[in-house]
Amino acid sequence: MSWVSQDVVHPIPSSLATLVSGTSSLISSITPVLHAASTLLTAAEVFFSPTTNLYAAFVTGLLTEAQNFNNDLFDTGVYQLTVSGDTIGGVVKYDSFGIPLLTPGQAIQAAISSLSDLGDVNRPQFNNTAEVTAIGFMATAPSPDQFITLINNLLNIMNLQDWLNFSVKFTRRITPPIPQSVPPDWQSLRLNSIQDLASVQQAVNNLISTLLGYQVIADNIITQLVNLINAKTAQLTALNVQLTRLINDLKATTGMYVMNLPPTIGGNSALIAAFTDCPLSQSTNQYTICSIFVGGGVSLEPVNLFRQMVL
Repeated sequence: MSWVSQDVVHPIPSSLATLVSGTSSLISSITPVLHAASTLLTAAEVFFSPTTNLYAAFVTGLLTEAQNFNNDLFDTGVYQLTVSGDTIGGVVKYDSFGIPLLTPGQAIQAAISSLSDLGDVNRPQFNNTAEVTAIGFMATAPSPDQFITLINNLLNIMNLQDWLNFSVKFTRRITPPIPQSVPPDWQSLRLNSIQDLASVQQAVNNLISTLLGYQVIADNIITQLVNLINAKTAQLTALNVQLTRLINDLKATTGMYVMNLPPTIGGNSALIAAFTDCPLSQSTNQYTICSIFVGGGVSLEPVNLFRQMVL
């Protein structure tokens, strides 16, 4: 698939809905047990008997699902390339602000050429029988103001470090300088940054911890165990609300060009075909930046998950 103008959403995966559902089921399972306990002692015995732990039984399945999700998405490195006027080689033209100029066609060609850069040992190197997937984001505009707006729109939903660095540098060049102060200058200081006062703070904190420990006596241990159980239930409820809010509060940015390549057999040849886009290559926009994420082999799954999350 070639580059097309498409909305990009905040990377909150729809698969989180299953975790929300699992958390809700967990809460609905735990709450009746707590309410059914006729005394604090009974509640504590149900959950903390040496032979059974109902809380552990409830959370095991949800815990496994959450761990698998994180492992699939974050445990494997992926191929990533950012193309901007600051990163391409050769002769670069600059505007009156000193900003490097780059057209979409030049950015696409730089990305294609990078796949055959023998000096780049980290580049993707997949043969034509390999299954690959990729997703790319491109911001391009005819003027600096429009360009910086597009970059910041994407940064509002996705913190790409290369884009953030480029945005900071870009903004400094087109923004009038801030007046410099005349020494001496005021500073913000926390008193515990003074070593003697930090020692006092630590000593007082140690005293507080000790005193809190002495508050726990044999007569209220069961009460504290039940409070702990209720606290776990409240924490799960709060997490469920947070996950639900994330899913329901997806932000999107428009005006971004996206290259979306689902898992495809073809290796680097398929990547080159996906990178290429004749209409976009003819754009005369002088301000361009793009990032491409590629997966293949062990990195196929995380890139494919990421691709599905943001589109």
